[in-house]
Amino acid sequence: MEEVARAGPAISANEIAHKLGLPRASAYRQINSLVREEYLLRHPSMRGFVLGARVVELAHLVAPPTSRPELAIVSSVRERIDEAVHYARYEKGYPILIDEDPASPFLSRERLQSDLTATAIGRLYLSDVKVGEAPPTVDREAHRRIAEATAATGYAQVIGTDTRSRSCLALPVRSRSGILIGALTMSTTASRLDLALRHLGALRTAASEMGALEV
Repeated sequence: MEEVARAGPAISANEIAHKLGLPRASAYRQINSLVREEYLLRHPSMRGFVLGARVVELAHLVAPPTSRPELAIVSSVRERIDEAVHYARYEKGYPILIDEDPASPFLSRERLQSDLTATAIGRLYLSDVKVGEAPPTVDREAHRRIAEATAATGYAQVIGTDTRSRSCLALPVRSRSGILIGALTMSTTASRLDLALRHLGALRTAASEMGALEV
């Protein structure tokens, strides 16, 4: 995990084995175990690895509460609306779930990094990347449609296929210099989506306040 943290998603399993001085078979077994346990995730291009959700969860548990002042804003907006609210950040180009609504767990964790088109958080990131510059697993036409839809509304969304499935909106959290650093998301059932849209104003205000805390 330290080698992945240092090198980023460009490092391959073979390179990890070489740097650690391990036999390839031993390194591959350990890497596959870490992937199964979500400590590592395969890069969407399948050329390397990124740190997984479990690592972020551990880091969040040991970090001082004051280390992320934006989480107080997330908690505040969560208390004011009757829908699930999550917060993700983009680290080295990939979304990491930082604050999951304890009352309504994030249901697409396994696809958050493996398929950027599958979640509103991933789609928001794609909307900020030029078509053709996303990982090669992302279809260009799908990328273009996502970017156009997000530009039209100001948020990315994934709509459930039936009234019982979940729908999710992701609003951009941008630094004062305009860089996309995270996504404030609202998740609800597809049947409640129209009603839940009344919270867009509160979510936009919260996302703006969170971004103002970043340089």
